[in-house]
Amino acid sequence: MKTRSCWGYPPSRIYRFINSYGNMFDKVCVIGCSDGKFVFPFLRKGYDVTAIDMDVESLYGGFKEKPIDRPKSAITKQNYRLSKDKLIYKKLPVESVKIMGLAERAKIEKLETKLHIICGDAYHNVIGSKYDVVFTSCSLQYKSNRDLKLKEIMLRLKSYVNPGGFLYMDYMMPLEDSHEWKSELFFRTGTIKTFFDINWEIVHLYEMRKPVFEAAHIDRPEDHFHRFGYILARKIS
Repeated sequence: MKTRSCWGYPPSRIYRFINSYGNMFDKVCVIGCSDGKFVFPFLRKGYDVTAIDMDVESLYGGFKEKPIDRPKSAITKQNYRLSKDKLIYKKLPVESVKIMGLAERAKIEKLETKLHIICGDAYHNVIGSKYDVVFTSCSLQYKSNRDLKLKEIMLRLKSYVNPGGFLYMDYMMPLEDSHEWKSELFFRTGTIKTFFDINWEIVHLYEMRKPVFEAAHIDRPEDHFHRFGYILARKIS
């Protein structure tokens, strides 16, 4: 029986990565794993996965605030306004819902023997292991990282990758390159390449040019916009 993450389905590019490079790795680490949206594509293919997060409810189940369900026709998608008159959505009414959590999902799918869960912070603390694949989706921008510099975060992430292994990152970008953010943890266009020296090969890099609309969801009870990029880099052995 397959289960589903509270944050929806993983994008198809994760499966393309596994299909293209899956014979080149064994041990996988997902940092900021939540309830397993990006964990299960690897687990279901038979890989050993270490999943790390600080959110106890996402790991072991509990209650979350979720926007009350709306019909799709009630979701008003609009383009992001590149002006001082920003399009801001109001917070929606929420309800408390019980989520299954990563551990329970793995148990139901009989994959718990391939999964190692760490409830902790992989950016401020060294996790003490190296992996063939380190994957993270937008965890760099967590509020708990606001005291760190991008250089520190990237050094820590890269240190977890085995020689010959991969670092696969989704990362947030400012909605506009000229946008003045309080936090520096948002990569401006093209800057992420500067964090990889001659010891790394950039296999793939994509960055959005325009922000995209995202409907309200758990932990974010208002409609909003995102602009992000993703990079796949390999540490030269």
